[in-house]
Amino acid sequence: MQPHQFEAELSRIHVQSFAWALRCCRGDRTEAEDVLHLAYAKVLDGSARFEGRSSFKTWLFGVVRRTALEEMRRGMMRRVWMGKWWREREGLHDGAGDQSTRVIEAEERDRLRQALGRLSK
Repeated sequence: MQPHQFEAELSRIHVQSFAWALRCCRGDRTEAEDVLHLAYAKVLDGSARFEGRSSFKTWLFGVVRRTALEEMRRGMMRRVWMGKWWREREGLHDGAGDQSTRVIEAEERDRLRQALGRLSK
């Protein structure tokens, strides 16, 4: 399939592709947009190759699904490493400093937790 054919086919099934990405991302619209963008990039740059063993739509949905799983794994690893970093940081500061320093550090922790909560999962 030629690049212009890929683009035409992607355009034709875009709405269905987005609905599938949304399903693969547990309804998270922002994550689905990112996953679909990454899947389209894989198709257009040739890192995902269509060999014609299934319909284009079936193949593309497989690329979207695998991309969503890759992003989910990356997110889990980020949360694991962030949790490890957080626990180590907490251990370094336990019982150290005066009351005002502890209050400031607690406020910083709360702001960081809130910011992390706003990141896509």
